[in-house]
Amino acid sequence: MQIKDLYRYGQKVTVRRCEIITDAVAGSDEASVYILDKGLAALTSTNKKGDEFIYLFFRGPRCMGFAPAVTQMLNLRPFPMSMHQPTMFTILAKSDCSLYRISRANFQALMEDPDFSKLLINIIFSTYMDVLYHYYTSRESSAAGRLCGLLLEQSEKDADGELVLDSLFTYDELSHYLGVHNITVARIMSALKKEGVIRKLGRKTLISDMTKLRSIIDEDLILEY
Repeated sequence: MQIKDLYRYGQKVTVRRCEIITDAVAGSDEASVYILDKGLAALTSTNKKGDEFIYLFFRGPRCMGFAPAVTQMLNLRPFPMSMHQPTMFTILAKSDCSLYRISRANFQALMEDPDFSKLLINIIFSTYMDVLYHYYTSRESSAAGRLCGLLLEQSEKDADGELVLDSLFTYDELSHYLGVHNITVARIMSALKKEGVIRKLGRKTLISDMTKLRSIIDEDLILEY
């Protein structure tokens, strides 16, 4: 079973850029699970000062917002070591998103299918590894290395076969994900352009030198900015 096989169990919906897809947390009674088909979404939180933090970017096909359904159906105790209720976490549409909304009843029925259970375990494990990798790089990698890693991770091939970072990734979006000031992001991007690692095409960013990019990620090459 593949994620796209789940589309037939859901209702197709569109969520516009900057709208909340779901803000349910584990243990809540949120009714739906979402399958992202097209677009860019992000797992985010906002602190009391109004600062946004981005933990993961999602591209389709991707299953999202399943924690409430899983914890409730399996009678799990969410966040047993914490007195805090993380109601500030949201999955936010960073572009116009096309999704399939699966009802709690349909999701519960799917849980009876062994093939779906295997798929769900794989999705949970992949999400866990993505979060762990983000945490690791935030502690162990330089700001330039983390930014280059994000460029490589989120770039997609265009019609000419070149790796392009979509214009949706503004300096603010990048800084929210990397946990650095947007001025630092601007300086790193400027240094990458001077080194010939990237070039601009309108509002898009193209990767020009993959060897140098990987060297910065691996910190074999120290970028001055």
